[in-house]
Order: sequence, then structure tokens, then C-alpha cells
Amino acid sequence: MNQSYIDECRQIQQNATYSAETHHRMAARDRRLSTWLQVVPAIVATITSGLVASGVSPHSLLWLTVTAAAISAVASIWNPQKSYQDNLAAAKGFTAIKHDARFLHEAKSTSMTDAEFRLAVQYLHEKYNELVKVVPATDPESFAEAQQVIQAGTHEPDKDCNGRIK
Repeated sequence: MNQSYIDECRQIQQNATYSAETHHRMAARDRRLSTWLQVVPAIVATITSGLVASGVSPHSLLWLTVTAAAISAVASIWNPQKSYQDNLAAAKGFTAIKHDARFLHEAKSTSMTDAEFRLAVQYLHEKYNELVKVVPATDPESFAEAQQVIQAGTHEPDKDCNGRIK
């Protein structure tokens, strides 16, 4: 096997690991934000409706209602739920590529000719690049968090395929 192609598989695997973890971090943040932007206006609407129904002057509830409406407007424009879905899809795509790269250089390459292996690595490289073109951009904060998680060994297997502890 050509070592440069094995190295390329390892590089794709590492890049995909960092990209997947970063997108998972961003998706988690977007999901929390989406939940808050949905829950807060709903709670405010429930409280103000209850207060109006109980006879409290509607004028005293004006700013509370305006705030809830503003939060709803921001949520509908910003749409963190869509951002969550986009980042989750990106994370899953990079995770699949990470596993494909590992499988290709650790297992499948031994049953391939050099020419077949080179073509498979080129295809994997193109697949990775095509995914990079369509996923949302990442941010430095999420990447820094991902980097800490990965460098702490979170993505390393506990045991090898024969059950031996690494």
C-alpha cells in the first residue's frame, strides 16, 4: 500500500472527527437556544392570558406581552431550530466519513490492490470535500470546545476489536 494514501485516510479521519464534534457542539447550543426561544414566549403568553382572565388590568401586562412577542419574532427570524437540524446533519455526515476513512485504511485496504485503494481514497477525499461545501460554517468557540474533547481522548476506543483494553 502506498503510505501517502494511508496517511491521507488518517488525515480525513482526523479532519472529520474535528468537524463532526464541532458541529455536534453547535447543534447542542442551537437546540438549547431553540428551546428557550420557544418556551419563554409560551410561558409568558400563558401567564398573561391567565392574568387577563382573572381581571388584572391588561395595561399592566403590556410590556410582558410585548417582550414575549419580540422573543417570538427573533426566534422566527433567527430560526435556531433550522440551525440545529443543519448542524446535526453535518455532524452525522462527518461522523460517517470518519468511520469510512478508518474502515478503509485499517480493514478494507488489505483486500484491495494499490490501484483500487488509491481510487477509494480519492473518492473519500472528494466525498469529504463535497460535504464541506454544503455544511454550515463553524465558529472558533465550538471548535475550541471540540478540540478539548477530542484531545482528552473521548473519541478513542476503549478496547480494540479483539476486546483488549488499549
